[in-house]
Amino acid sequence: MSFRTVILRHADGVTSIEGDGHVAFGLSVPDGEGGEAGIAAHWLWDGERFELRSDRHGYLPLYHHFDERDGTLVVSDSPLELLAAGVPGDFDQEALGFFCRAGFLLGDRTLHRAIRRVPAGSTLVWEDGRLTIERSESRFELDPPPSLEAAIDGWIDRFREAVRRRPPGDADFAIPLSGGRDSRMILMELRALGHHPVETVSFGPGEHGENEDLRIARLIADRLGLPHVVARSTRSWLATEYERHAWCGCEAIEHAWLIGLWRHFRTNHRCWYDGLGAGAMTRGELNDPRMLALLREGSIAEWCESLYATTAAPPEPWIRLIDESCELAIPGPDSTCEHVRAELERHLDAPNPLARFSFCNWGRRAIALNPYGICRTTAEVHTPFMDRDLVDWTASVPAEWTFENDLQTEACRRLHPELSDIPFDTHSAARTGGAGIRRRIGNWMERARFFSGRGRAFRGLAGRAMRAAGRDPGANPALRLMVHLVLADATRTPGFARDLLHHADPARSDGK
Repeated sequence: MSFRTVILRHADGVTSIEGDGHVAFGLSVPDGEGGEAGIAAHWLWDGERFELRSDRHGYLPLYHHFDERDGTLVVSDSPLELLAAGVPGDFDQEALGFFCRAGFLLGDRTLHRAIRRVPAGSTLVWEDGRLTIERSESRFELDPPPSLEAAIDGWIDRFREAVRRRPPGDADFAIPLSGGRDSRMILMELRALGHHPVETVSFGPGEHGENEDLRIARLIADRLGLPHVVARSTRSWLATEYERHAWCGCEAIEHAWLIGLWRHFRTNHRCWYDGLGAGAMTRGELNDPRMLALLREGSIAEWCESLYATTAAPPEPWIRLIDESCELAIPGPDSTCEHVRAELERHLDAPNPLARFSFCNWGRRAIALNPYGICRTTAEVHTPFMDRDLVDWTASVPAEWTFENDLQTEACRRLHPELSDIPFDTHSAARTGGAGIRRRIGNWMERARFFSGRGRAFRGLAGRAMRAAGRDPGANPALRLMVHLVLADATRTPGFARDLLHHADPARSDGK
């Protein structure tokens, strides 16, 4: 079973339950003193009272709908399950406007007005048809370190402790290996502790050629004498899109390019390590002096434009064309700006408000769907960069210290000087690797059929985007958004939402 759902009703003094009464999610990591340092959540129905406790950062995807008219509560780890159960699928227009421009969602909003993410660090309680949600865990309360040097030293200490807290035990484990920092540091620290992967795995661009990300990963594996394999996406464009939407609940515009990698891990391994978390807080796309200046000046509209330019979503002219071609009524940028402003205000007093905003939204609502969404059926996916102490420490470092002094890069060089001559890839080349000519033609034909059938509302615009894809950098993101909107709109019909869920069934390896 890929997803878990529970429906609780109370009528005439009688409570009824349908579905899963007790479920645990994530991976608990004790800190040695009885506290939780990992990302774990659960819900439990004890016969009288239902309680759900989310993880401290809300990174595990959990969704709920509460009907105030009759007290019915529906909870699941997929919004598609709620839609399949008959929860109203009307779009949340403000959330839709931001999603079209950024490719992810803010706070606890979803694309659907009647569905919400369970808040971070909260306890949701339902009893006799009444619902309460309490924030039960404090976060980000550390004072800034006294100096940059102390910040780096503290980061190193907490990173090493984070890995020590997450041993693979007796299980064979693997490592996704890229040309970046996260996978390299996890790999090297595990080796220092005497744990060696059975293989390292990178995602390849196609049957021929090698991009910079893959070249660096292979260089590291060869230097360390480790087995290295390349996972490639061998499925059709449409099958990949359906699988992505099923695992991610139509919640983010990214992920299709990595489906082949995660299929390899789900098929071949029960334990691996993922780099999600604190690593991106001090060197993410938003962590920029200009972005900080715009935020402090209150220039939110300009800040939003800069944010959108770093995402996988299309530029504004394409969004307006998409809006004119369908009946979704995508809100304009002014309305979306106010939606962003409200979320930014929650982070303005942080030492690094840019990192906090990104971690609590981009990381939580998009990137986290890799290990916690697409790979949810795997027994052990360790995420040391999500360690409680490491995240809190990283969030305490002032933004100005990180602009010219990347804590993680310096930590990597100090911890692993034997790899200091191997560069880091900074261009995300794996995303743009080409496919073979036959596959490109096949994907083009599939897109043409899709927009002649289910996506016919966008037929003319999609054809224009496909013709412009080679010369207009906004065309491919526009196509991705059009596909996403078509499928998200279709899931508002319970029957289609139920059918789409089948594409995340691990037993259906062909994804048909």
